[in-house]
Amino acid sequence: NKIYLGVPNVNISISRTGSICPGTPVTFTASQGELPGNLTYQWTINGVAVPGATSSTFTSSTLQNGDRVALAYAAANSGCGSVSAENFFTMVVAVPQTFTGNFAYCTGSAGTPIGLQSSQVGISYQLIRNGVNVGTPVAGTGNALPLGVQPAGTYTVQPISANGACSPAYGPITISETPLPTVFNVTGGGEYCTGGTGVPVGLSNSQSGVSYQLYNGSTPVGSPIISTGGPMSFGNQTVAGAYTVAATTVSNSTTAACPRNMNGNAIITINPLPTITVNSPSACAGTPVQVVATPVVGTAPFTYSWSVPAGATNPGNTSSFTTTVPGTYTVRVTDGKSCTMSAPVSTTVVINEL
Repeated sequence: NKIYLGVPNVNISISRTGSICPGTPVTFTASQGELPGNLTYQWTINGVAVPGATSSTFTSSTLQNGDRVALAYAAANSGCGSVSAENFFTMVVAVPQTFTGNFAYCTGSAGTPIGLQSSQVGISYQLIRNGVNVGTPVAGTGNALPLGVQPAGTYTVQPISANGACSPAYGPITISETPLPTVFNVTGGGEYCTGGTGVPVGLSNSQSGVSYQLYNGSTPVGSPIISTGGPMSFGNQTVAGAYTVAATTVSNSTTAACPRNMNGNAIITINPLPTITVNSPSACAGTPVQVVATPVVGTAPFTYSWSVPAGATNPGNTSSFTTTVPGTYTVRVTDGKSCTMSAPVSTTVVINEL
């Protein structure tokens, strides 16, 4: 009889190399090396014995990604204990992935970038649009996986293992193209006098569900207004400038935020209130004096409204007149922009007795 010293060498082979799809049956086979002897076997997954898996072969269709399949064995009746086979297998099983990206884009763009939140080394991913493959499969990297800029359509991703395509595909998601807002005309604007309530600015029409932002130059005025449709008013504006309106579609899961400027602008001009000076003449009794109101600020033509003392003739709409009646003369002026001075101006005519 011969006595063999040492541990029998056992190697494991696998029926499906590389990555697999969930539910794929995989058979592992133990092969004994040169040293003879009857061996007992115990297959393990992640270090835990699989009940009943005690033969030289082991088949499973429930393996999970990352499972470590190994084999412990011992020579029968040797009393030497068990050892593990030198090789083992860590399984790569395709797992579900999640799409990333904004699934809407604006008309005029090529599309929107999409991708997978993560990916697996050993798995490839085929993008499918409306049932048709887009390009060739993209190899997983173990990280997020970009799938390029894609136009409108319904998309899925087919995971492909080393042993074939897996089901179900990921998705679907739908990418939508959002039309730009319709262009309408900016309305309103004009002139008003200092201290007034301003002038209105608006839009000739609007679209329901579109947000409209008023600007004075590059400065936003107030908050955006989401329209319910029809002509819009932004109310009276009291700051001078050129007012424009920018429209933006309101974004959600199927609509992109698409901006577009509305047509034209509304110019607001603030006109100053007129100011004047009035002379204070004096003369001897019987000698007429000239009262003169001289505009300092304002836009011609000017309209004059006089109040005169008793006994004097009201000169009417004129900037100057002569009088021989002493007392207080008051004038209020309105200019060519319909702006009226904030307070009347008075002067006193002095007539010296002889």
